[in-house]
Amino acid sequence: SDHSGWSYGGPRGKRVDGVDAPFRDLPKGVPGPAARLPGPAFLYVMALPLVVWRAPEAQYAFVEVLGAVTVVVFWQALRRTFGERAAFLAALVVACAPWSALYADRTWNPNVLPLIVTLAFLAVLRLRDDPSSRWGIALFPLLAVMPQFHMAAPVAWAGLLVLLGKSALQLPRRTIIIGLLLSALLYLPLVIHELPTGFSNTQ
Repeated sequence: SDHSGWSYGGPRGKRVDGVDAPFRDLPKGVPGPAARLPGPAFLYVMALPLVVWRAPEAQYAFVEVLGAVTVVVFWQALRRTFGERAAFLAALVVACAPWSALYADRTWNPNVLPLIVTLAFLAVLRLRDDPSSRWGIALFPLLAVMPQFHMAAPVAWAGLLVLLGKSALQLPRRTIIIGLLLSALLYLPLVIHELPTGFSNTQ
């Protein structure tokens, strides 16, 4: 069948005609009538499955795959600290949770965020064991990109920083510098868009 006229369901339900909508809509800012996300990361991610299959079903399947990966990452994060059995049971709870089932295939920005938060959770646990771990470099951009998926990111930041605790003070200076640079690069597309448009997305 011909999917050339399908509509892309963006954040907050705005529909944009055409399979290339995630790219064409970027100059206008991230779609959403009430609050706009500070960056295009969500649209970039949701455009990835369209490279393989130019149909909305590709995005639905992609979100389901990301959900499955999230469960695996969560299990992996807990294994070292709590053991195989506890990690498996915790991952099973996440996989079977009502919200996981209800929103497993929807192309909404909150449905992609759990993978980012879970990766940051894994990074924090590894840094608690070893503050010099390379996970420290990954943690900064993971935290920085969260608002580009959902503006509730500060809630995740608070929990992760509390969990990191005093290990945050032991991070090597090199790790902090590289992490901050990577975080800044994630907002370069937003800056490039905002400067010539009078900060239309952030007003």
